[in-house]
Amino acid sequence: MKFDLTISLPEIFAICAAIFTIWKYFHTKTKNRNLETLKYMSEIRKEIWDLVIDYYDKNPQIKTENKNEGKKEFSISKVDDETKRIIRQKIEYIAMAVRSGIFKKDIIVRLSGKWLLQIIEKIDVLSTDEEYYKETKRLYDDIKQS
Repeated sequence: MKFDLTISLPEIFAICAAIFTIWKYFHTKTKNRNLETLKYMSEIRKEIWDLVIDYYDKNPQIKTENKNEGKKEFSISKVDDETKRIIRQKIEYIAMAVRSGIFKKDIIVRLSGKWLLQIIEKIDVLSTDEEYYKETKRLYDDIKQS
């Protein structure tokens, strides 16, 4: 029994096209994941600050003056429990998306690492025993180690 192992030029082109198509698929998938991470982080930062500013707009007595510049300061740690709960849920979504591979941790760390650490510290996630926020705590530890 003889096997013919010669490959014609069209077959070589077909193999190369198949390899390129597979590479392009994975490259596009990675690129889309990166873009989705960037897009979501941009949106979530705006949403969180909108929540904080809305809270202060509804509670003007809480605003404090910045003594050095005369500008208003907004502190996430001073918002009510309901606003903190909503922010915690948004941060937990990010943490779960990172853990499951939907978002890329290295992009989040480079784009918002310090900001996320500050938010997580101010919304009382680290002090809670709730199992619901375990991914946020893991993300916090991962960012701290990065």
